[in-house]
Amino acid sequence: MNVGYQGWTRIASGDGGFAVVDPIDDVVFGEFQNGVVFRYNALGLRSICTGILDADPASCGVNATLKLNFYTPLEYDGAGGRLYVGGNSLWRSNNPKFIGPTWAAIKAPVTGTTAGTTSTNYINAMSIQQANPAIALVGHNDGQIFRSANLTATTPTWTALGSLGLPTGRAVGALYIDPEDANRLYVGYTGYFSNNLWR
Repeated sequence: MNVGYQGWTRIASGDGGFAVVDPIDDVVFGEFQNGVVFRYNALGLRSICTGILDADPASCGVNATLKLNFYTPLEYDGAGGRLYVGGNSLWRSNNPKFIGPTWAAIKAPVTGTTAGTTSTNYINAMSIQQANPAIALVGHNDGQIFRSANLTATTPTWTALGSLGLPTGRAVGALYIDPEDANRLYVGYTGYFSNNLWR
């Protein structure tokens, strides 16, 4: 995309992943590959990934470990102003609009259940319920899904959801919580199969 082309303005370039918008404060949060999270506002583009210890050490600090998928989920709770990034752990910033936001791991890593995910069972999808941002789902590379009913707590609790009848050993590619019914969940799996979408 060219700067100024038909009303569009390029704000970043590279291997882009997810992007979320805070329409009230006119802020865009996005990511490049390997958990390099950025913020774009009237002051310009700024990397805000320092403190995400699963991210790319070349961009996010020497203590980072590069333990996440190439594209990792990015979610924003606009009501509470919280930004979430999935990696080996789930990371949350309660102050992503600050000049130097802080990050904390709020979900521990989970050992994978397949040979290919024993040490790389990273979070690959996330959903926050729109009506209640304390309710969330995360899905892992091996297909495991976890739910929290207190995501906004200092230390959220997580419960593994039963997978009876669901595909096994396949990465969760997408999650969605019905905004009107927190018990109605949708799960999308990766791969070229006919049984990829479940409710």
